[in-house]
Amino acid sequence: MYECDTCTRCFVTEHQVDQHMDSKDHWAYDFKCETCDDQYRTRAAVDEHMAKNGHWKNYCSDCDRHFQSESNYRAVGIAFPSTNHSPLIPPTPGHHIT
Repeated sequence: MYECDTCTRCFVTEHQVDQHMDSKDHWAYDFKCETCDDQYRTRAAVDEHMAKNGHWKNYCSDCDRHFQSESNYRAVGIAFPSTNHSPLIPPTPGHHIT
């Protein structure tokens, strides 16, 4: 059995579930914007959205790192005062949250 990504319907074949998810737009959205409620199917799509709209959160361009929280982001600024945290500059693709 093949289950829809977003509802409880099940199908006998993968083709049937794919047709259902295409017609109902039931494909899973695995990537969420860091600052708004928008969701995307690919990392590239959400990265493009965040770069276009300045939605990067807790990112330091000097360190080239994401931080899980604003307090962690600020703690690095306190520990290393020479860093100039710039959270709206997008990271290099492929970098992950620290």
